[in-house]
Amino acid sequence: AAGGGTVVIPKGVYGVSATVDIPDLVGLWGAGAGANASTPAGLSCATELEWIGAAAGKMVTIGATALTAAQKGSRVGNLCLNGNDSAGYGIYMRGVNRGIYDGMVIVGMTTVGFDMDVATGSAIGGMQYNDFQNIFIGLRSAGAATATALKLGPGTTTSNINQNNFYNIRMSTDAGVALDCGNSDRNTFNGLTAVPLTGNSFFRAGDSAAPLTSCRKNTFIN
Repeated sequence: AAGGGTVVIPKGVYGVSATVDIPDLVGLWGAGAGANASTPAGLSCATELEWIGAAAGKMVTIGATALTAAQKGSRVGNLCLNGNDSAGYGIYMRGVNRGIYDGMVIVGMTTVGFDMDVATGSAIGGMQYNDFQNIFIGLRSAGAATATALKLGPGTTTSNINQNNFYNIRMSTDAGVALDCGNSDRNTFNGLTAVPLTGNSFFRAGDSAAPLTSCRKNTFIN
């Protein structure tokens, strides 16, 4: 699928010992509706990738920090990422434009469930025009208790996360932050819900005293 296309993973649980890297125009898609033994109650997850690699690893990467041109057209959906209280990151995304991320369950990450930021290899215009929808990030297990669910930024003074759409994103955290909003603007959040258990609660925004690296001009709709 390196030249484009979609990798479809049938129903089942699959151990993942190394990072899955998704290149330009490639999709990673699960089997859709269904369940397996570790699917959270009330959620659908017929295809599960379960981390069995080194502690603090990244399960799925899309783009890279050193990109000199934006990665485009990646797609991930209809699957569950289980970090097993060992993987650091569920999805780690840098410098990606015009992707679709739909129908995911992300659980058991020790650092961040879904981490997105710009690439810093050159001024490529930030991370923009992506659609994120129908995603559940659950970080209530012991190893994930201080993890952040959704992290935007921090970005740079010349490039940020902008003009993306987030729809029906549900987050369940313990002592970690649900949404850590760094350098971002003109994103739309529609149907964003969070259930923090203790600690840092729902939202942490960028530094208002540093407007070029702040969370600003985003739209939140219930």
